[in-house]
Amino acid sequence: MNAVLTSVAEAPAVSEAALIDEYVTRLTQLSPDGRLELIARLSQTLKSAGAPVRKSILDFAGAWATMPGTDEEILTSIREARTFSRPEISLD
Repeated sequence: MNAVLTSVAEAPAVSEAALIDEYVTRLTQLSPDGRLELIARLSQTLKSAGAPVRKSILDFAGAWATMPGTDEEILTSIREARTFSRPEISLD
């Protein structure tokens, strides 16, 4: 692996076991003090990390719910908010 991954989810093709093996290989190159520092930092992240936030696609349903009006009124509002730098060209 050339790049350091921030999460297992970024590389679904890489198994968690393979990722752990990669980190262990890199850890063996650290000095004992470096390993202790890493342990301290990992421990701190585990203490401060809460439950992972997971979003469902259902959280985004009704995203326009705060905007009053029917679908057509919303579309009209969007169209009216547009600005153009060139005048309209009639193709008649």
